Amino acid sequence: MLASKNKFTIQKLKKEEIIRGRLSFGEVLKNGKKTSGKYTTLFYLPAEVQKIGFIVSRKYKKAIQRNRLRRLMRDVYRKHKDLFPAGKTLFYAKYFNQPPTYNNILEDVKNNKLKTDRC
Repeated sequence: MLASKNKFTIQKLKKEEIIRGRLSFGEVLKNGKKTSGKYTTLFYLPAEVQKIGFIVSRKYKKAIQRNRLRRLMRDVYRKHKDLFPAGKTLFYAKYFNQPPTYNNILEDVKNNKLKTDRC
């Protein structure tokens, strides 16, 4: 029996798409524009290449919560790249007693998209 090909396509962020390093994060935070929503804040700096970084507040004491939020944010980015401004973007999750769900984050990104279009 022959092995069939996987029917699901793997959606993965490429290493070139992720902002790495303290200097790169600092550049976007210092020189970039900012839009805030209820659950997230976007810092963005126009650039030729589209890159993204993910930040979760340390007020989420458990690493499990921080990692889950980061995973949800990456998922929103992968599926809805068109909602993010072109250039370098930092995607910051604010602290709440109850961590936001996927739908909360997606709605927040859509509202932030409307704000960035107005600027």
